[in-house]
Amino acid sequence: MKMIAELCILLIFFIVYRFEGIYAAIGTAIALYTVQLGVQYFRGKTISRLEILTYASVVVLGGSSIFFHNELFFKWKPSVIYALFAGAIFVTRLWTKAPAMQKVLGATLDLPTKIWSQLDYVWAAFLLTLAVLNIIIAYHLSTDMWVNFKIFGTTALLIVFMVIQALWLSPHVKEGNSK
Repeated sequence: MKMIAELCILLIFFIVYRFEGIYAAIGTAIALYTVQLGVQYFRGKTISRLEILTYASVVVLGGSSIFFHNELFFKWKPSVIYALFAGAIFVTRLWTKAPAMQKVLGATLDLPTKIWSQLDYVWAAFLLTLAVLNIIIAYHLSTDMWVNFKIFGTTALLIVFMVIQALWLSPHVKEGNSK
């Protein structure tokens, strides 16, 4: 359900951007994220750290973009989130000596420790690549191109990455080993 809400927010952001411009779209995103978390809270649902971090970045960077009338603050949001997640993977490994992705996916997959460790590095590299790519596009291409990349490009890259990851992991998942 959360994934559907996220996709709806992206779609509405895109539609508002096309008809009203970037600042109206940023304001709409802030409002929609506020409503989404409010509904979750009042329904008694748990709000994850990821959701709080995403919300805070939307409000702070989006609000800064609107206040200073500079869209670059908001364009930094994906890179900040990606870099923080990549950093979280490394910090988790340093702190706990256990693979971070095992903590996230361990309930659904049973993989050898070596593969979990490799998965950490692959995810961190992918997220850092997305962060750098976002900054390059934000600074060197038009806002139209950035919005299209943010909505369609990163989604396509994530799908391709997940398919490649599934193909890579499939030999390591034995029948009856997935939980």
